[in-house]
Amino acid sequence: MAKILGWILMLLGLAFIIGNIFFSQYTSKVPVLSQKPLIAGIVGAVLIVLGFLFSKTKKQAGEEVPIYHGKKIIGYRRK
Repeated sequence: MAKILGWILMLLGLAFIIGNIFFSQYTSKVPVLSQKPLIAGIVGAVLIVLGFLFSKTKKQAGEEVPIYHGKKIIGYRRK
């Protein structure tokens, strides 16, 4: 689920940046982009970074517990 959210955030951030750069003549119709183009670019960059962080999160593995053979530890397994 976090990976999908990460990809959505990255695409949304990319749309903000592309909308800010290429469609500046049409920004009067889009209120978010028309007020401050620098802020729209920063918001897009932040969304891309957040999306990247969400897409790279890994599921936490279980706690490792030792495997005993007599009194000797011969390995570890995840709980």
